[in-house]
Amino acid sequence: MSFFHESSLYPMVDMMVMMGAQQGASIACQATNSMFQKMGASLQQDQSNMQNSLNQFSAEVSQAESKNAQVLGKIFTKALSHIGKEQGNQSVYAQQMQDYIQKAISIHKPPFYYILASATTFDQAFAHGTMYTPEGPLWKNIFRYGDWEYNHTDDSFYQMVNVPMISADTTTQQQSSIKASYNNIFTEYITFAQSYEIQCEITIYQTKYPFFVGVQFNKTRWISGNSDSLTVSRLIGIYGSSKAAIAGYYAEQPPSSFFTTKSAATQKLTQAPLQQIINNATTKNISIASTLFNDLYSSPVTFVIKIITAPQKIKFKIWQKGSKEPSSFVSVKSAAPILYLYHNIGFISSGAIAQFKLIKPDELLFSNDAQTAYAKEITTLLASQQ
Repeated sequence: MSFFHESSLYPMVDMMVMMGAQQGASIACQATNSMFQKMGASLQQDQSNMQNSLNQFSAEVSQAESKNAQVLGKIFTKALSHIGKEQGNQSVYAQQMQDYIQKAISIHKPPFYYILASATTFDQAFAHGTMYTPEGPLWKNIFRYGDWEYNHTDDSFYQMVNVPMISADTTTQQQSSIKASYNNIFTEYITFAQSYEIQCEITIYQTKYPFFVGVQFNKTRWISGNSDSLTVSRLIGIYGSSKAAIAGYYAEQPPSSFFTTKSAATQKLTQAPLQQIINNATTKNISIASTLFNDLYSSPVTFVIKIITAPQKIKFKIWQKGSKEPSSFVSVKSAAPILYLYHNIGFISSGAIAQFKLIKPDELLFSNDAQTAYAKEITTLLASQQ
């Protein structure tokens, strides 16, 4: 027997269905909320990761840009520096060429050349260094110390001004003999002989101690921009450090390519030949009586220097003209046979007024016809000045 009528059961079922639906909806809602929360957290994490990645990418881009900017800045700065340097060089060479043009059209003597720094300057010095002599071998007076002149009446060269051997350096103001070697004249000479003789007469009219008069030979050819051409040579002459110390000496200087070590011997040879003599870096070869120099003003003294030069050995003698010629030569073994590749010949007169007359080689002597023509030129020039 039932206490409930069927009609009363339906509301209860509906209620239970409703309650179940509500409970299911609640569970579903909770699940959905949980899922959305997880999705939100995941999205937030992804957004955070994306932001971090974007920040890192921006930092790397900024760093790369900064680094590249620094590299480009250095390259640009270096390029500007190179351009500035090249412009400076162009300016220097342009000025040199302008000076060259001005000197080429000028009747005045160019300034002294103490230091030759470039090929252009070398060419200028060589071109303007030609002396006024008869037709024949060209003699060069590059630095124009003192007053070197050719005299056609006795076919000889004179150093007519006594320029001290020791002078104040224009840069350091210290007393120096560096320029003494430049008080010279020379002529270019070419020969294929295995050995040949050089002979000259040197008359000394005045000295100011220290002094040197002598002959340069086996002197390198004048090459543009090559500083070796200034001093590389063999040298024989008379050096007086004082009235009580006058003697004949030999010295030589090879080209810079000759040196491969830094031994004491090679360090000596790196000095100019005259500097070696001044520094006592070479031995005295021939004694000369100091009494010959007692009264040069009234009694100038003339010496004869005879040289036989060859690659391995140099023989020479020095004696007073008018006295008996020595029977034997002084023989010196060359430390640099390579010097025999060169054959230019010249004279040095530092601290002295002196006359130089070349006797041999014959190829370097002026012909009688050339001297006669030169004498006529001189007469015409003198007449035009009156």
